[in-house]
Amino acid sequence: MPDQASIDPEKIIFGTMRLAQGERTAEQTADYFAALHDLGIRTIHSSHEYESFPLVTDALQVMARREPRRSFRHMVKLAEPSFDDEDRFSPDRLSRRIDHYRRALGVDMLDDVQWMWRRKLDQDPGRIADFAADADAIGEAVEKERARGSVARLFCVPYTPDFAASAIGRDWVDGLAVYRNVEERDYDSALGQASAAAKTAVVIRPFFGGKLVAGADPAELLAAALDGPAIEAAVLSTNSIAHMRALLD
Repeated sequence: MPDQASIDPEKIIFGTMRLAQGERTAEQTADYFAALHDLGIRTIHSSHEYESFPLVTDALQVMARREPRRSFRHMVKLAEPSFDDEDRFSPDRLSRRIDHYRRALGVDMLDDVQWMWRRKLDQDPGRIADFAADADAIGEAVEKERARGSVARLFCVPYTPDFAASAIGRDWVDGLAVYRNVEERDYDSALGQASAAAKTAVVIRPFFGGKLVAGADPAELLAAALDGPAIEAAVLSTNSIAHMRALLD
């Protein structure tokens, strides 16, 4: 592992997936977000698929009303197409899904979209072939969204290294969002490709879904997950400000 040093809070994207597991109200969640902001964390990751999403949007409304100076960048998870009932890419669905997030989060622009082409992974060759066939249409739709100011950057969540290799060279793909921790390094080659193309990446699951935490130093695990080419930040979730502060210290 790399030598331990303090971690820049801007390298942490706060993941909201687990927020609904507690008993916080929207007001208490707004307090929690304010404390994260005070620690220097400036990006929130959310998804309408998470049970926590209504709590997140309500808390952001509370913050906007009482503390408008504390604002966040937003990264969202967006599938287009999504599983077998949506066989191919649709620019209209993409635009509707982007606008749903903008309304729900109360923002004009989504800073980062984690985009994915969903399909069962045992169908990966077909998924990659369909993506390649639709890639120009996806790129055109993404550039239209950028032109209207609805999206800043698009990260590809590839699900497999082969899909990552197919996606990273596309001009409209700004980077990758991939699993990476001390056990999972399947995407390190793709991260090297991203770096060579002057693109970036964010890390998902830096603690391997919690499997690595027992008996380990979480700060060391996080530093190891971040220690790679092209990586700018990691998505990480905790219900404890004390835990987050300990990671940063």
